[in-house]
Amino acid sequence: MADDRIRKFRKRLAEAPNYEAWKAAALELDFLEGRTDWKEDFASDLYHYELVYDRLSNLRHYRQQKDADRLKRALREGLHHDLGNMGNRALYSRSRVGTKHLIEEYITQVCESLDYLCDTADPNFPNIEKLQFFRDTLTSFGRPALLLSGGASLGMFHFGVIKALWEKGLLPQVVAGSSIGAIIAGILGVHSDAEIPDMLVPENHNLKAWKWRGLLSAVRGDGLMDQQTLKACLRENIGEYTFEEAFQRSGRSINECQRFAGTGPPAGATAVRLYFALSSGMERGSGQRGGAGHLPAGDADEKRHCRQCTALHVAPEICGRLGGQRPANRAAHAPLRREFHHCQPDQPPRCAFPEPPRPG
Repeated sequence: MADDRIRKFRKRLAEAPNYEAWKAAALELDFLEGRTDWKEDFASDLYHYELVYDRLSNLRHYRQQKDADRLKRALREGLHHDLGNMGNRALYSRSRVGTKHLIEEYITQVCESLDYLCDTADPNFPNIEKLQFFRDTLTSFGRPALLLSGGASLGMFHFGVIKALWEKGLLPQVVAGSSIGAIIAGILGVHSDAEIPDMLVPENHNLKAWKWRGLLSAVRGDGLMDQQTLKACLRENIGEYTFEEAFQRSGRSINECQRFAGTGPPAGATAVRLYFALSSGMERGSGQRGGAGHLPAGDADEKRHCRQCTALHVAPEICGRLGGQRPANRAAHAPLRREFHHCQPDQPPRCAFPEPPRPG
């Protein structure tokens, strides 16, 4: 009987039309396959559960007592990116949805505590001090970053994940890219939130980036692809903004991950074109290569206080080496492929979502 229900919900998982339906089926499967018991059991050698429990208890107590001073101190002391090893990857590979309930409760309590401090009028905690507190907390905790890999034309899959993150209100403010990822990051970096829906329509872009120059051109050292064609494509899709102008326009910090010789980096499409040339088969300009497929997690950490970096790899030679063995039930993430695409709803999907976690 249980096997029949498991097969039923696996089928729902594979055929779910959106994330909400997928999540409902995944939660039911976690229960049927015994993963819910693991989530409800706080104790584990994968993280410091006693520390997390103590922090959770303190936050609850200070909120109930309306003790803003101690609540602020507890948040500043405990709000960093890997408290008690909560970021351990193994904690997020045992179930299809979520992790230990203790960790989820702690995160919820932190969010509610921050909302309480923000929304509660307190003459001893004026708005100017609140702003400084949240700035300091952001520096301590760090911010998320989105890292887009190279992968030639497969980089179009990046648009699908960008679309999904934007629709859920989860698109990071810091975006970095390598090769084709640099182009996608550049396009994203010059569009405001109001312009993103139009940005996600393929017909609104110049997609003619390639012009084959032939093997003889490559032998001469001039590259396989024509730079002028790529230059025209990037100018039309990105323009010639400086990084500061792009930030003022979109509110996003774009990092193209390139070291430049001379007085400073070029701007806009020129910067993206140079970095793309350094990571592909095009004629190279001046500059120092960061390495093919390099993703600047270290740069983002240093310059933008980024502590949680989501790397999107689309290159087959990279994806094949990530995560060891692939899960057997590849159909489980099919509904996410259908939802997370950058085309119109009635068009075929164009983005594959990462595989679901392996049972363990």
